Amino acid sequence: MTKPILQIAAPKHGFRLDNESADLETYMRQVNGRADTYVFNAVDIDRLGYDLEKQLDDACIPSCRKLGITAVVRSAGPHKSRNTRQWSARGEGTEAHFRRYSEGWRLMHAKRVPVFGGQEQQCRVSIHRQDYDALQRRAVAQFTIATPAL
Repeated sequence: MTKPILQIAAPKHGFRLDNESADLETYMRQVNGRADTYVFNAVDIDRLGYDLEKQLDDACIPSCRKLGITAVVRSAGPHKSRNTRQWSARGEGTEAHFRRYSEGWRLMHAKRVPVFGGQEQQCRVSIHRQDYDALQRRAVAQFTIATPAL
């Protein structure tokens, strides 16, 4: 008789990234399975949380507007150079879903996804419409429209 594998489900409010939790590491090992090359581990998840917070700070989004922001990060695929010894056009990666709470980012859930040769790490952050409009205004504030010379 085989022993059932203990499945760790993501908590309802996600894994906090600011505390050292063995549960997060166990959860990521469970999600990744035997894959270890193009996947995120617990250390990568902590780094991603820091990078996401830096993106929001660089975008000048105030702390009061950060609550509820979500992000989806997909790991990079194999290098597109075929000069490597074990090159493959496809691999197994990780897609991590984050949500911003008052105390910081939390990993809501993660899953395995296919990644392809030459695919860069992808990050999509969903912000509030007001912040999006403010970013657009700041991005083009220093430019003017040139009149064509006749």
